[in-house]
Amino acid sequence: MRIFDFERIREKVKSGDYQISVHATKRLRSRQLTVADLEHAVVYGEIIERDPDAKPYPKCVFLGANSLKGESLHVVCSVTPDTMIVTVYFPDDDAWSKDKYRR
Repeated sequence: MRIFDFERIREKVKSGDYQISVHATKRLRSRQLTVADLEHAVVYGEIIERDPDAKPYPKCVFLGANSLKGESLHVVCSVTPDTMIVTVYFPDDDAWSKDKYRR
């Protein structure tokens, strides 16, 4: 197991030093979310899953909230040579516990 400080992702997003994947961009549009929504979720949210051994790069899931509506929001980030936002979604009630922390 590799050790990685996933908190660095928060710092990178806060400073604007990250990328958004094509997939995440499509998901933002389809879910009527903004870049500010995903940034808010990462900067002020909580890391609820960590996978340092994910391939091809370590990844984690942030639980935050849509900054305007307050809806729960998950943001999946990967530690590529840069910080990458992989996808963003509203947690499915059937797949996640009521508190949105556990599958």
